[in-house]
Amino acid sequence: MWRLHWRLIQWLRSPGLNRGRRYSTGCGHLDSPRRNILRHRGNRFLYLLDIKDAYPNVNLDKLAKILYELAIHLVPEDKIKLFLKLFCFSPNGGLVVGGPASPELFNLYAESLLDHPLGVFCHKHGITFSRYLDDLTFSCSTPIGKRKRLEIRKIILKAGFNINHSKAKVVDLRKGPVVITGIGLNLNGKLFVPGHYRRRIDAVFHKAAKNPKDLKYLAIGMHGLFRSVIPRGELNSRSELRTINRFRSFLSANRNKEALTR
Repeated sequence: MWRLHWRLIQWLRSPGLNRGRRYSTGCGHLDSPRRNILRHRGNRFLYLLDIKDAYPNVNLDKLAKILYELAIHLVPEDKIKLFLKLFCFSPNGGLVVGGPASPELFNLYAESLLDHPLGVFCHKHGITFSRYLDDLTFSCSTPIGKRKRLEIRKIILKAGFNINHSKAKVVDLRKGPVVITGIGLNLNGKLFVPGHYRRRIDAVFHKAAKNPKDLKYLAIGMHGLFRSVIPRGELNSRSELRTINRFRSFLSANRNKEALTR
């Protein structure tokens, strides 16, 4: 099954497919949470929404039709539906949570049913819109009022998606920064790693400096994640500089330990 999923992913990512990825910032080449949040730099007001039960609510018939049209009718729709049912969908309905191709299939599903109507509405009202899988971000230089927010929710519900209202946020960056898909953004457009996660990274680096062998790859992975948010030359604070210095201490300890074991 895993091989089938990976082959499906490769096909969905092939450049020959005519997919509209204007608003999607997840699953594609070079897509990332950083790329998602960069679109909203310079806007003061944000509206954040989360799609509720994203995978379980994907409709089999609708997804099969989308894939049928994407394949230019080369594969019968009933065979596509059977393939999805056997290898990609849960017996209880919806995409399998944890399936390798599930994020890519959900992304295609949302691109086809949700992104276009939301994009048209946002373009009309001067709102910047992006979607990172099931996280929707809207931003503007002026407040996104109640009527506009209501229309946005109506579009989402009409497209067949549910909204997790407990995670909805209306944000004014002048009143404080916001965290979007794990990355912080302030009024000046600066990105930062949220404090709770930075402290976790610091703790790993500190332990890795004392025991480089056991925590080497975890520390390197966390450093890569940190740098994906804040590239070289964009450190904003002393705390971020301290995180980098702790990683350097780990690297130094790791080199010394390797030298002693040669």
